[in-house]
Amino acid sequence: MNTEKTAVEGTIDRLERSRGRPLAVIAVQSLEPELVPILARCLRAQGRVPALDLLLNTFGGKVDVARRLALLVREYTDDLTVLVADHARSAGTLLCLAADRLELGPASSLGPLDPHLSQISATSTAGPHHISTAELRAFTTFAQEWCGLQEGAERAFATVSQRIFPSTVGALLRAERHMLAIIGELAARQVPDPDARERLAARLVTCYHSHDHDITRAEAGSLGLVLTDLPDAHDSWCWDVLAAASPSISGPPDHDPVTIGFLRAGGVTAWQRCLPARPDRPETSAWWDTTENG
Repeated sequence: MNTEKTAVEGTIDRLERSRGRPLAVIAVQSLEPELVPILARCLRAQGRVPALDLLLNTFGGKVDVARRLALLVREYTDDLTVLVADHARSAGTLLCLAADRLELGPASSLGPLDPHLSQISATSTAGPHHISTAELRAFTTFAQEWCGLQEGAERAFATVSQRIFPSTVGALLRAERHMLAIIGELAARQVPDPDARERLAARLVTCYHSHDHDITRAEAGSLGLVLTDLPDAHDSWCWDVLAAASPSISGPPDHDPVTIGFLRAGGVTAWQRCLPARPDRPETSAWWDTTENG
């Protein structure tokens, strides 16, 4: 663990000295509620700073957690740059919108923001456990364009109502409106024009054919966001930080914990470690070894 700390802090120090501003790091598989108090402690130790870099790496997570984390970070700086070397997908993309600007590496990817909900079927447990607003729209398109049904929308709605619990359909509408509102709130610095912000939100929520679509650096530039290329040296150092914070096993996988998450700001680091499952115990994970350095 001490070796990991030394490697990460040394690389972070190079980044901070090169860029002339402090660096915070959120490198986790999923944005979950337990991150909020941990990041708050890290940021309190750092204090308010004029400018801050945030290295972000995540596959997504909970929408409202992304919003809370974004607003929390904004409490501690007036000038926020989010650095993405690898991926900041789904809810991670939402967090990116709160920045004043993005710096993206050549292998970086963002992702669509179509909301997903767990669904309860009105008639059976068959079918997907999760459904998105985009998938619901796609079914109507299928009825009209592929099947040639003149009353495609009405028939599609009738079919959906039989297969999906009505409150789930209503919840999807509320979830989409909630997402659009959060995008409008967080993206105000990068996209100050309300009409442009509305177009950005509509594109991220409704215009991609898959939630797994990779929005590359080149494609992100067409969204109207404020972004530049992450310099090669900085991109390399960001990858070094992420490598130290990624899953790593120093011994037999059924004995040693695996690093699956890393938070850092103001010299305070927190590591999320997972103890893999084995026949006599389930998989367990926890945040631990939160320490002040220096």
